[in-house]
Amino acid sequence: MHTPASRALRHIFFAERAAAKIPGLPPDLERREVRSLGIVGVGTMGAGIALTFARAGFPVTLIESDTEALERGRGHIRRTLETSVQRGRMTEDEAEAQLARMSGA
Repeated sequence: MHTPASRALRHIFFAERAAAKIPGLPPDLERREVRSLGIVGVGTMGAGIALTFARAGFPVTLIESDTEALERGRGHIRRTLETSVQRGRMTEDEAEAQLARMSGA
């Protein structure tokens, strides 16, 4: 109970609960349903985030500064899905459905 690890675990426990509370928001505030989302920047991280939400069934708009960057991001997403199909993690139909959920701007 008095070890550094124990103190750290208690700190994490209370910090997680404090992080979930946003100052100034009333506790009875209703949550809004997320129906679609946009990802600004389709580099490595943005592509991964877009794939995660597309796999969850959300329509995703990929936003990039120019057409070339957008196509580069789409190519990265396409290659990632192709690898998943080759490794048997999903079917081609599932990969196509995920691609179909994504549009660019």
